[in-house]
Amino acid sequence: MRLNRIVIEHFKGIDKLEINAAGKDVTIRGENGTGKTTVADAYSWALMGKGFDGKQVDAQIKKRDENGNTPNDGGVQHVVEVEMERDDGRPITIHREYVEKWEKKRGTAESEFAGHTTNYSIDGVPMMKKDFDRQIAMICSEDAFKLLSMPLHFCTNLNWKERRKVLMDMCGTVSDEDIIAGTEQLAPLTKLLEGRTVSDLRKVIAAKIKKANEEMKSIPARIDELTNAIPEDAGQARESLETELASLEKQKADKQKQILRIENGGEVAENQKMAAGVEARMTKFRAEFEAQYSTQVSGDANTAKNLRSEIERIGKEIEAIEGRKKILAGAIETADKKADALRARWTKINDEEFSDGEISDTCPCCGQKLPPERVEATRKKALDNFNVRKSQELESINADGMKIMEQRNRDSEMLKGFNTDIEGKTARVGDLADQLAEAQKKVEAVEKPDIEEQPQWLSLKSELHQIQLSIGALQEESKAALQKAQQEAALFDPDIEARRKKIAAIDQTASMKKRIAELEAREKELGSIYSDLQRQLFLTEEFMRAKVTATEDTINSHFKYVRFKMFSEKINGALEECCEPLIDGVPFSDGLNKGNRMKAAIDILNALSGYYKHSLPVFIDDCESYTSLIPVKSQLIKLIADKEYTKLNVEVE
Repeated sequence: MRLNRIVIEHFKGIDKLEINAAGKDVTIRGENGTGKTTVADAYSWALMGKGFDGKQVDAQIKKRDENGNTPNDGGVQHVVEVEMERDDGRPITIHREYVEKWEKKRGTAESEFAGHTTNYSIDGVPMMKKDFDRQIAMICSEDAFKLLSMPLHFCTNLNWKERRKVLMDMCGTVSDEDIIAGTEQLAPLTKLLEGRTVSDLRKVIAAKIKKANEEMKSIPARIDELTNAIPEDAGQARESLETELASLEKQKADKQKQILRIENGGEVAENQKMAAGVEARMTKFRAEFEAQYSTQVSGDANTAKNLRSEIERIGKEIEAIEGRKKILAGAIETADKKADALRARWTKINDEEFSDGEISDTCPCCGQKLPPERVEATRKKALDNFNVRKSQELESINADGMKIMEQRNRDSEMLKGFNTDIEGKTARVGDLADQLAEAQKKVEAVEKPDIEEQPQWLSLKSELHQIQLSIGALQEESKAALQKAQQEAALFDPDIEARRKKIAAIDQTASMKKRIAELEAREKELGSIYSDLQRQLFLTEEFMRAKVTATEDTINSHFKYVRFKMFSEKINGALEECCEPLIDGVPFSDGLNKGNRMKAAIDILNALSGYYKHSLPVFIDDCESYTSLIPVKSQLIKLIADKEYTKLNVEVE
């Protein structure tokens, strides 16, 4: 597309400016602040509703006072109109205007400021914003507008992932299968992939390498641990140790029998038996005492529990009915609205009258006047059709209305039933609540007696205490003998434990040596696996390098001056995706001078214009900074800062 004409009125300080470009290149000169960039903003605002930098400019359109404020201007029209010629030669006029809204409120004589509004039209046809935006999008999307109008947008405003996506969409990608098929040494990759991408395969291999490496690192420590755990005297004869252990255990058993005889003294045992009998009687008394209290309380407690359950159940039923009431109320409201709409429609149709204004008395073929009887017959037929249609529509409306009202009446009756049901259940809940309060009072009125105050309980406690005193006296006499026997029995424990450990060590030595052999075999196996995985990883790296070459060659073939670096090599040799434009090997983002940055930008814009099969006027700001520009395939509009021009000077080439 080419710009033929742009008219700017009251826009960001420009009161009136008309540029007749006629589709040719344009140079706009002026000192700083004269409005060069404003022309680009106006053009972008007319099409996209934003400034040329992609930011909103509505707040900057009106003139500012000396304090930086934008006072009301009484309804001045801020207009930008752009006339362009499509690539197929068809003209299009795009009009956008920004005006204040002034409204008279009820009861006031003067209008009041009520904000701003924007009006839109294309080829003189006014339209809503959504329709305007849709029409503009059919001509050019906002993303394409930025890419094809602003040379530096691609390199400076898009991040590397966005740049990479645009290039991949434009140039296409070389498939993994084609790269593998074109490189003989990559053939083994086909079997390794198993339907995965090379990127996913690299992740799988890396995970396996990590796992194998971690396991290999752990094996030497595990072998050392097992080796150190083998006892030095593990070779001692098992038979000898078992004989010694049996002798020690027999001697300890003899001592334990002696201890048992001391502990089971005659009088002590008899008194302990008596004490157990008293304790049993006390347990029985406590159980009977507790049971007597529980019997007094349980009846009223169960009644209270059942009443609570019944109240909760009825409450849930009321809640469910309330939910159904809401649904019915909504249905009744909807039915009323539908009935009102049908009544209005019935009245409208019933008020319709037959009009014979369109019945012609002239023959459409020959132009002669038709006989009156034929005209009357035509009129009668039209009247009959009108009456039949009107009658049918009224009958249809009546039928629909009856259906709606019948359903509404059924819903109303059901709603009344729900209200009656809720009233009954609510009353029932009140009755149950009264009964619950009464039952709870009865439960709380029963006072639990203290067992420690019961004469029989106190008698049993006293009897038990006397027996325990007798047992204590008897045990004191045998305490010294028991203590000596226990000390002698304990002396056997260290020797018994030592021999048991030695026997267990002998049993474990064989399994430890077997496990060591297994770990050594696994270490060797992991070494082989690790080497094989490294070979697989090398294959994927060779593939990535081949893909780098193929991808960059494919993309770079679309550009005359720019070369794109699509992958970067990390310190460990791995490849990482990127998207950096280069001129003579110098990255755009690191060290490229201003002239070559614009050279790269124009080269990219030319290629994108070819890809989109669409061109737009290209605006280059600060154009005085460039001594020369490579050819631009689109219409070029240069904005040049020149202190010799205190007002804008427009040159059409």
